[in-house]
Amino acid sequence: MTDTAKRVADFSAKSVSYTWLFLPDDRDQLKKNRPDAKFEETQGISGYIYLRTDKPPFNDKRVRQALSMGINRKALRDAITKGEGVDDQALFVGNVGWARQVKDLGDAAKYWQYDPQTAKQLLKAAGYETLETTWSHADAAPYTQAYVDTATLTQAQWRDIGVTVKDNQQPYATYISTTYAGNYEGIGHSPRAVPTYQDTLSDRFYWDKATGRARINLSYVNDPDLNALLDKQRGQYDVNERKQTLKAIESLIAENQWEIYFSTDTRTFFWDPSLQDVKPSSFFPYRYIMRWWFNR
Repeated sequence: MTDTAKRVADFSAKSVSYTWLFLPDDRDQLKKNRPDAKFEETQGISGYIYLRTDKPPFNDKRVRQALSMGINRKALRDAITKGEGVDDQALFVGNVGWARQVKDLGDAAKYWQYDPQTAKQLLKAAGYETLETTWSHADAAPYTQAYVDTATLTQAQWRDIGVTVKDNQQPYATYISTTYAGNYEGIGHSPRAVPTYQDTLSDRFYWDKATGRARINLSYVNDPDLNALLDKQRGQYDVNERKQTLKAIESLIAENQWEIYFSTDTRTFFWDPSLQDVKPSSFFPYRYIMRWWFNR
């Protein structure tokens, strides 16, 4: 029994009073199993692909753009999350007032559109009519089967644009100590940590001349223009000024496709009606805030 299946069974049997999140298939099953349960839903931040942009072939942005255009995100949503969710970008689209919807990213919005013909043209222009690479990711245990299915289905879609992938599925302990530490070749794949602190973009995209890449700059991004914008926003305390700088940052990231994003998904938290005054966090993945007592 998988971890998710066990959680469904435990809450269905009333062995636990509060659940971790569930994606749509398990959510609907629990609604049938526990019609008495209370729940809250939120759109979760998307997973993403990171790439070794410091090495060929991914040092050419046309290759990265092609890979993004070779993903049929709607088909992935239909297959994995019952069609729920929307295209996501570097600044989580749920950050209303701070982030733009993908369709509002200007000319770079086209890289989220499924267009295998243009993807092939971009690859050919970059000198890669065919391409072979490795995709490293964790197994389903920590991140659910939907995460693994996203990798499997995307790799199948890429075959249509001439990209062949060697899938490298790793136990979580191996993945977190190698791939997610930046020790990988080709492509890595992860859920995204929620931007719960002010300077998460620097953590993911900054390159220091003295020390190298920032902690989770897993794509090895080293772009002077981006560095300058990240430095600028770090010292801005006027909200409107900082929003304008962040807009320039998201435009630059969208054009360069240093990270390739999938779609948001619906995440549902359930709790027993005997718990009172429960308030799950609106953000995934690592924490929630609640205050409760048993009314029995």
